[in-house]
Amino acid sequence: MGAVQKLATTVIVGLVALSTLVVVYLANEPHRRAAEAQEQEEAAVERGIQLFVANCVICHGPAGEGYSEPGAKGTGRIGMPLGGSTEAGIAATERNQTEDPAKRKERYDLIVKTLNNGRGLMPAFGTGAPGGALLNDEQIHELASMIQDVDWDLVYNDAVEASGGYPTFPPPPASAQPAPAPTTAPTDGGGDAAASDAVTVTSYDIYFDPKTITVPADKEVKVTLPNAGAAPHNFSIDPLKISVDINPGETQETTLTAPAGDYEYYCNVPGHKEAGMVGTMTAK
Repeated sequence: MGAVQKLATTVIVGLVALSTLVVVYLANEPHRRAAEAQEQEEAAVERGIQLFVANCVICHGPAGEGYSEPGAKGTGRIGMPLGGSTEAGIAATERNQTEDPAKRKERYDLIVKTLNNGRGLMPAFGTGAPGGALLNDEQIHELASMIQDVDWDLVYNDAVEASGGYPTFPPPPASAQPAPAPTTAPTDGGGDAAASDAVTVTSYDIYFDPKTITVPADKEVKVTLPNAGAAPHNFSIDPLKISVDINPGETQETTLTAPAGDYEYYCNVPGHKEAGMVGTMTAK
């Protein structure tokens, strides 16, 4: 009986210890789940920062300051303020990162809707994007969560690191402004004299220079395409089936032969055409 009693005692002690561990585990379960949810949310915010740097810096700036001062002049930004240290950015952060649960949910839904379908000059990145979503539902959620939870100083640091320095947006040079219309008709051959079989179109953030070019019709023309901006750009002419991607600091070339007429050239990076990255080529 002594051996049986010892065994029973051992089993009882073991069960008591196990039940104690279970009670402690269950008691700590809400904290464990909260910590796990916090880790997942922090990871989502970090992924959101990377999505912002890759897709949004060009219009909203490295700290989310958008078109507000000091970005109102000379930056080419068109994005609404989301963060940063400007008055408008601070106000936007307070709206987006409110602690009121009802208002926070309302802001989240608005941010997701805007990311999905676009708004004003902002293109659609999700369900409303023509030709298919550029970002999936999870990425849209991560961007929205980032806007509602992020420290914009972290976004700024990541944007500067990714750009190898502050991503500047230089003001358009004088040559980027459209030339005034002539007051008299050109002399015979004057129009053809302006046409060139070698032209250069430079991409900036976020415009082309020049915005108008003239080339000879039905003749092969070489087009040189430097990208002097901080973001990737593109040169497209749909009727001629031309689409050239140009990375920052890169120079690409293409050749074209165009029948007489006017052709639109534009940047097909989402949001850039809507922001004004469009020009006109005349073949004559």
